[in-house]
Amino acid sequence: MYNYLVDTHCHLDLIEEKGISLNTILQNCKQNNVKILQNICTRFSKFEKILSYTIDNHDIYCSIGLHPCYVSDDEYKSADEIINLCKSHKKIIGIGETGLDYFHDLSQISLQKKSFISHIIASSQTKLPTIIHARNADKDMAEILSSEQKNQAFPALLHCFSSSRELCFKAL
Repeated sequence: MYNYLVDTHCHLDLIEEKGISLNTILQNCKQNNVKILQNICTRFSKFEKILSYTIDNHDIYCSIGLHPCYVSDDEYKSADEIINLCKSHKKIIGIGETGLDYFHDLSQISLQKKSFISHIIASSQTKLPTIIHARNADKDMAEILSSEQKNQAFPALLHCFSSSRELCFKAL
């Protein structure tokens, strides 16, 4: 039996940007019995930085993805491109953070959907979980999840979830 905590969703790069060093973060983790960290990627343009945390740190893993709030100012990657990156790095254990966010900006809905679906396809092919951000987009989220599960099953984790009971049951 294991006797430690796993942080399944952290943003080490954002914590460092606030002036807290990686060494301090890791010391805090050790003091609080947090042994394994999954560092979440929110922009493809920052993926190399996200991946760099895993190189020298045995207990840090990462994801690869594009957060829906950044689809207009970061590069789009197809499912095949995401899959190829996953195959080239064994410490990538998730796809995302991806999904739909209609709270901040409604001008990029079609691009959010396109990006989300490419992540889901990559997830279904790699069997790595899709790390889903769902905010103020219940109807479209339910439609995409249902449609894509019919195409091919994929593992998923609803990370940011402030949605309805209906969407919860649809996701389940």
